[in-house]
Amino acid sequence: PRISIKLKPDTRYYVTGQNNGVAIHFTGSNSENNEGNISYPSSDTRPSKLPDDKLLIPLPDGTTINQISDQDNYLNSNFVISIKGNHTSFYKEHRIINPYSVIEDYSVSYNSTTGHTRISFDTKLICGYKYDISDGYLIVHVARPSELYSKIIVLDAGHGGIDPGAIKGSTYEKNLNFTILNNYAKTYFEKSDIKVYYTRVTDVKIDLYERADFAAEVGADLFISLHMNSNNSSAVSGTQV
Repeated sequence: PRISIKLKPDTRYYVTGQNNGVAIHFTGSNSENNEGNISYPSSDTRPSKLPDDKLLIPLPDGTTINQISDQDNYLNSNFVISIKGNHTSFYKEHRIINPYSVIEDYSVSYNSTTGHTRISFDTKLICGYKYDISDGYLIVHVARPSELYSKIIVLDAGHGGIDPGAIKGSTYEKNLNFTILNNYAKTYFEKSDIKVYYTRVTDVKIDLYERADFAAEVGADLFISLHMNSNNSSAVSGTQV
């Protein structure tokens, strides 16, 4: 942020560092005292009761946790916090306080289709996050997934894109793998305490080393790669593990 201060004639100043900021000292015949006290707007200061190591998002009056949703775009190193209503003007006046160097940038926009204000955060790497409301702020804890979640599973739908896998008539293995893991299995984990990551969320080819690297990056406790096989003999059946 940029703060502009208009000085009286013959007034001088110097700056000294403090534990959580800076102190600006004024001197000269026109200064009222030797140390200038600057009053910051309440929207730009971190409330003393709230943590100084978490992301703080000020909330419009009356906002409840039920009006807030999120979207984890981890494959793009991004996550989005959505708040019901159009609050773009609110966030022009109320600053989001970010102590995390891993967050590169954020933007605020309004989605007229969903009727939500979207606060999008770009991160330098894949991050996990958890949030709660306190004293009119959304407190967001951002950390590496393995530091934040006690149980992490990576579900890997085999093949994809130009790599169809096994083919039987018009049936492609890549589509079966994707449907089972990304659609059916997804509903199973929705209300669990397990954090689930998917190596692919679209029909795209991913190299094997990329799938393994992804599981290592998020600190997976379990990696499940689903494949299907095809055989010309109808006598062949069963499951391979």
